[in-house]
Amino acid sequence: MSRTESPSTAFPPSVKPPTQRLRRSYILTFNEEIGHMPQSEFLGEFEQVVLLIVARLEGGAYGMAIRQEIEERTSQDVAIGSVYSALDRMEKKGLVVSEVGDPTPARGGRAKRYYRLRRLGVLALTRSHETYARLWEGLELDQEAYGR
Repeated sequence: MSRTESPSTAFPPSVKPPTQRLRRSYILTFNEEIGHMPQSEFLGEFEQVVLLIVARLEGGAYGMAIRQEIEERTSQDVAIGSVYSALDRMEKKGLVVSEVGDPTPARGGRAKRYYRLRRLGVLALTRSHETYARLWEGLELDQEAYGR
């Protein structure tokens, strides 16, 4: 793309420029300079689940406890690596904060990393909940009408 071309003219008409595709993505980003979450972006489903579990566990939210609570509440197997990846992403975005607890003999002297929601995480969950409530409002789905 030359300097005089706008981003939308550098792509064939059938291909949306990256800025349009990114605006429609379901990735929550954190604008560090301004310190807020863009209103037009959404949490992913797994991020919502992890944030909700962190909120439920309050001060006792560490990796394995989060994983066990997710599995208990969703009846889905979850890899511990997926939980830690989501927590790392969300910590970078400012949605959660972590602290290392005291080492325990039961863990061979290793400490647990505890997570808690930040204000931005609460805001993200609230927006997500409100968005889904608006989407579901007045909608009734008959499973039989859709077949298999």
